[in-house]
Amino acid sequence: MSHLTLDQTLGRLVRLLSATTDPWWILGSAAVYLKGYDPGLIGDIDALLSEADAQRLMSDNGLDNLRDGGTPRYRSTYVLRPNLGEMPVEILAGYEIFQNDAWTSIWPSTRASILYQDNEIFLPSDEELISTFERLGRAKDLARIRAMTKR
Repeated sequence: MSHLTLDQTLGRLVRLLSATTDPWWILGSAAVYLKGYDPGLIGDIDALLSEADAQRLMSDNGLDNLRDGGTPRYRSTYVLRPNLGEMPVEILAGYEIFQNDAWTSIWPSTRASILYQDNEIFLPSDEELISTFERLGRAKDLARIRAMTKR
């Protein structure tokens, strides 16, 4: 997808998330890109927010919870997929990763604000993003770690 498609979808997502009351973050390949690293293919935009805000977004915007039980490695209590343009968006709440025989909640303790295309966007620190990618351990996550640590 083009950067124009990413920019347009991010702008719409930020407007949607402006109605939330709790902290939220952009994760995944879009976060790697927004931090200035090469994320490789950006297939979608992942956002993380609180369960209360997920419920509010569902109620206020007629969104359905599309969670499907996740995978053996990760799951979310809420998975919302609003149609915000050509690039798919996945909003997660109650996000957990399975590691060391236990489910661990993903809720960043860091939150940096950046201005991108006139939109205030929130990202976890590089260290927290890398830690999440390490826990996921997929080939694309390991590639993102390499991109973020080769400077």
